[in-house]
Amino acid sequence: MSDQTTGHLAVVHGHAGVLHTLLRAGCDINMLDKNQWSMVHCAAYHGRLGCLQLLVRWGGSVEEVDGMGNTAAHLAATSGHLSCLKFIMGEHKSKWNNCLKDRNNNGETALMLAHQYNKQHVVEYIKNLQWEVEHPEEAKSASFPAHLAAYTGDLEHLVMLIDNQVVHIDERDDNGATPAHKAAGQGHLDILQWLIEHDANTRIKNKAGESVVDVARRFAQLPALQMLQRNSRDAVNDEDDDDDGGGENGIPRSDYDDDDDDVDDFMVRAKNLLLEMEKKYEVAKMNFIQLGGVVDGVVEEKISDVENYRRQLTELKRQLDMERAERMEINERMEEYKDEIIRLTCELQQVMRDKEEMDEMMDRKTTKNDKTVKKKVASR
Repeated sequence: MSDQTTGHLAVVHGHAGVLHTLLRAGCDINMLDKNQWSMVHCAAYHGRLGCLQLLVRWGGSVEEVDGMGNTAAHLAATSGHLSCLKFIMGEHKSKWNNCLKDRNNNGETALMLAHQYNKQHVVEYIKNLQWEVEHPEEAKSASFPAHLAAYTGDLEHLVMLIDNQVVHIDERDDNGATPAHKAAGQGHLDILQWLIEHDANTRIKNKAGESVVDVARRFAQLPALQMLQRNSRDAVNDEDDDDDGGGENGIPRSDYDDDDDDVDDFMVRAKNLLLEMEKKYEVAKMNFIQLGGVVDGVVEEKISDVENYRRQLTELKRQLDMERAERMEINERMEEYKDEIIRLTCELQQVMRDKEEMDEMMDRKTTKNDKTVKKKVASR
């Protein structure tokens, strides 16, 4: 057991491409670090969804516990990474409720940890999941007959309610779920097919933030999940086909109504759909980059950064050359000043010697004159 393996570091920094290379080279996916965390634990805690998906695809387990008894769900809830927690719930399939009840060595569940670290969006998501299990009778309440019909698989009753306009096809219950959510959770393909054919909005999310596809994935309803995903792809293709649209801008004529409220409602739903697609695009883009993909805009940005760095480097080199030239010039001047100082010092020394010689000559001359004067005085 090492402090931090190469695989752990790749996961922590979100380098899914590097992680994929390590796994292909035979990296041990179950290797633990100093915290007794596997790479799956690291991915869940740091919110690296792309790495988490890759590890699970290579056999990593989201049910393993660390030295403190924490599962990947505990760690994702602690750090507030809802996307990773939803993926973990999907991997647990029918056992997801037991996953939320699992306790670590301190007796804490994922909900407790989310409360402790103030991750309110995770708290809301887990509470809504638990509510569906703890209150099945309320989930099938007669207050929402269409939801009850979709939940029990009563297609005839559901068709009667919607065709007679007793309920709206996208009516929401107290938990924010539509009849499509109920049908997807129970795997009623005939009801799902009928709802899709009658333009039910499968992108609506319940209070737990789950679309119809998310519910089908959580309850491991694979045929329903495949149907919904296939319908999503077909819907995207149909948006570009004006002939199939039947109305202006490819919008089905059945969506038009003389009532201004219906038009406003449609515009709100269309705007929400656009925002949702933009979010999904950003998530898909980040996952693509984490898996080693290259986006055109990113390439242009990197090229621009490289060019800026080159210009900065060229400018720094030019400034360095100028400073070197100035330093050489200063050194040359210093040498000249040193030579001038030496020359002036020599001249000064020569002047001093000449002065001393002149003083000696004057002293001798003065002494000689004094003697001559004394002789003349004596001879008189």
